[in-house]
Amino acid sequence: MDIIAHYEPLLKQYEKDDGLVILEAEEEPGTKVGENYMSVVIRTRITGKRGNGSPYRKAFMRKMLPQNSLFAKICNSNELFRNEAYFYEKIIPHLGPFGPDCLLAQPEEIIMEDLGARDFKIYPRRKMLDLEHCLAVVQTLASMHASSLNLKLKSPEKFHELVAPLYEIIARKDDNYSLGILYEGGLKFALLSMESIEERTPEVERATNFLRGYCDKVMDVMTELLTPSTDNGRYWVITHGDTWNNNILFLHDAQGKVAQVKLVDFQVTRHASATFDFIYFVYASARLEVLQNNIDELIDTYEQFFIRDLRKLDAPNHDLEVLARPGWFKDEIRHYGLFGFFGALIVIHAMFAEEDKTMDLVDP
Repeated sequence: MDIIAHYEPLLKQYEKDDGLVILEAEEEPGTKVGENYMSVVIRTRITGKRGNGSPYRKAFMRKMLPQNSLFAKICNSNELFRNEAYFYEKIIPHLGPFGPDCLLAQPEEIIMEDLGARDFKIYPRRKMLDLEHCLAVVQTLASMHASSLNLKLKSPEKFHELVAPLYEIIARKDDNYSLGILYEGGLKFALLSMESIEERTPEVERATNFLRGYCDKVMDVMTELLTPSTDNGRYWVITHGDTWNNNILFLHDAQGKVAQVKLVDFQVTRHASATFDFIYFVYASARLEVLQNNIDELIDTYEQFFIRDLRKLDAPNHDLEVLARPGWFKDEIRHYGLFGFFGALIVIHAMFAEEDKTMDLVDP
């Protein structure tokens, strides 16, 4: 591929500068092994000049559908990739700047800005996230969810047309392979880990019995939780679907405090309960002390920002009254939280894997 010829017309449109010229384009791997399992990611550094003669230097991330990855084929990566391309092209313009700017969104290729060039960084995954970073993420999720719900409540037909093309990889209506089998495996591996603990305290026994009760039932439970009924789907939102550490980037201010959060990898975005993102995130990425001491604070913060943004967007008053009812989000968690929990059981192994033990899932 001629990288310059590929990028130049895209950048002219993106920068609104017909005189922009690329002089040099350099490529390098965009992620480390174990950081991206469903795509090939390449960083492209562009050097050129604008139409007015001033220098132009920027970096972009190019994601491509892997051709030889066995894991990607098993997981129907082509469908996941189409989900993400569709999200960038059609959905995120309705939600707001929760992800990177996108130059190109096609079923086999996505080109977006390199957030690292703006000093956004992924928090070291094995350290897990402290309270400050967790609070920033749940605030961002609440705002994104509120934006989608506002669209749904005000323009339900437009909203349902918008989410209809999204591919579901668990509650499938066809005979193709379902990624849900990985969730079954995640629970069984977690159960083996719990059974291997030698000190059988009452807490360990309760956790072990809880997991054992869902053996061979995970896919049925998740499919049920993904099936809306007339009384439980009104306040479902557009979820990210994969809110763990590697898909979250942080911008810090001069004092080292979190200034902004961006999300990437929208491959399993879906119309579902907001709790899918929330529970998945806290179990997959929060430090143990945060889970033990601050879970109520995280829930309260989510509710506060969710309602705040819905009010800012002038959402219907009767819906605001329902959503502002004390305990509404906790009730949602009780009903739907298992979905996010099952998802976290898969990704938690990747969180703690040593750098040299992670899988390179793209064959040479």
